[in-house]
Amino acid sequence: MLRVTRTLPLILATLVALQPVRAQDLPTKPDAAKSYVFYLHGRIIENGNPKPVDKAWGLYDYPEVVRALGSRGAVVLSEQRPKDTDIREYAAKVRGQITRLVQAGVPQSKIAVVGFSKGGSIAGTVSGSLGKQYPDIRYVFLAACTDWILDQPTLQLSGHVLAINESSDEATTGCSGLTPHAGKLKESSEITIHTGAGHGAFYLPRDVWVKPTLQWIHGG
Repeated sequence: MLRVTRTLPLILATLVALQPVRAQDLPTKPDAAKSYVFYLHGRIIENGNPKPVDKAWGLYDYPEVVRALGSRGAVVLSEQRPKDTDIREYAAKVRGQITRLVQAGVPQSKIAVVGFSKGGSIAGTVSGSLGKQYPDIRYVFLAACTDWILDQPTLQLSGHVLAINESSDEATTGCSGLTPHAGKLKESSEITIHTGAGHGAFYLPRDVWVKPTLQWIHGG
């Protein structure tokens, strides 16, 4: 009994530590020495389960993806969005949070937005809406070059953008079509990975996409 009593607080503390930081709970006094990463998940997480299993693409381990993105010490700001979240409305929310971080003294170069699938459409909308005012924000689009981004003729991406695509993914296309939207980009790069896992390649924190993402968001 004594062993259980001592262990339980440690277990509870560990469980709390592994929970994603809710994006609305931005630090009152952000540490300008830290990096801040907004992770915008795929649509399936809006259904309420943080670890859903898709029939075609398998387990989406959202908490583990969040953990991996914070493995180099970044503060990961992420939350489960409500079902059928409007892309433009949520992008406006993230844009406001970025503005608050910058106004609190956090350098733009220490802020990154990583978006997967629908979350990538939100990330692209954030990039397009911030414009020249925030040229040093870093973005990673994971399987995100969908019609939502490509079919917006007035969208002009800004900041540093890395696009990562999976060669076996039939849900999205490559990002070469982003060229007309690159008017305000400071830097861009594109990587194609080959896991054979389709859209589910980004459901788990696989090194093949996590490592280049971490390198990009930390200034590599």
